[in-house]
Amino acid sequence: MFKNGSPRTVSVFRFRRPPVSISTEPALHLDGQPIPVKGEANYLGVVFDLKLSFNNQMQYLKKKCLKALNLLRFMGHTDWGANRATFIKLYRTLVRSKLDYGSVVYGSAKKHVLRALGPIHHQGLRIALGAFRTSPIKSLYDEAGESISRASAPKASF
Repeated sequence: MFKNGSPRTVSVFRFRRPPVSISTEPALHLDGQPIPVKGEANYLGVVFDLKLSFNNQMQYLKKKCLKALNLLRFMGHTDWGANRATFIKLYRTLVRSKLDYGSVVYGSAKKHVLRALGPIHHQGLRIALGAFRTSPIKSLYDEAGESISRASAPKASF
């Protein structure tokens, strides 16, 4: 049985055109308690917004991945850092797993929104490989054994 005792219960409408203001949305109730209508909702780590544009999801992912990239940078010290194979495994574990999670859902976003994740992939590989900022992207992916298509477009299916 659902309980509406927590503020986490919200509803998100309006995945259609033309847009309708939030005030005209139908009022939903659960056990006599009104369910608030919000502009976005976080469900299982994926941020859904009113237009399913996933802009906020991309910002959320960037923020999480930048923290993981900082950890990779910290561990990449030349005197006591790990070797290249270990760094690539860490990159796949810490960064790419975050980007792949939910990609089936947010993979339907517009291309320019999805392109925002490309620099995160590139930066992670540069850190893992110890490459310069000016290194060509194709050579980064070749050296790491990664697929370039993986970075440019998230998984469309299982």
